[in-house]
Amino acid sequence: MAATTRRRARHDYGELGRLRPSTSASAYLAYGLHAALIAVAAWRKPRPLPIGARAAGATGLILASAGASLYAAAQMTLAPPETSGTRMGELATGGAYRVSRNPQLVGWGLVLLGAAIAGRSAAALGLWAVFAASLPGTIRDE
Repeated sequence: MAATTRRRARHDYGELGRLRPSTSASAYLAYGLHAALIAVAAWRKPRPLPIGARAAGATGLILASAGASLYAAAQMTLAPPETSGTRMGELATGGAYRVSRNPQLVGWGLVLLGAAIAGRSAAALGLWAVFAASLPGTIRDE
């Protein structure tokens, strides 16, 4: 699914200069499914991390809260229905986009990392690493 969404995104950006709503929806679906896998791994803890519950919970909450705030700030910077930081070929440069070219991805990554740490799950942390490893390609495509 992710590879197909990436191909569609490359095509959309190359041909249209923006994402089609269907491509954007499939990307959000892929992100949602991946987040669900991380949540299940964090809940079930198939490979628990050797850290205390309080420290993990506090660290995870801080990371997830910061990530959610960054993601929301980035989304509010964009004019609906844009979701990718581009407006009719123009780059978004205000709000969270003054600091990062990809604040939504950074914010989402922090939410996922926070969940993995709060759940004290090495499996969830590994799934987060898959997300992190996909970022260079996703950013290049955008």
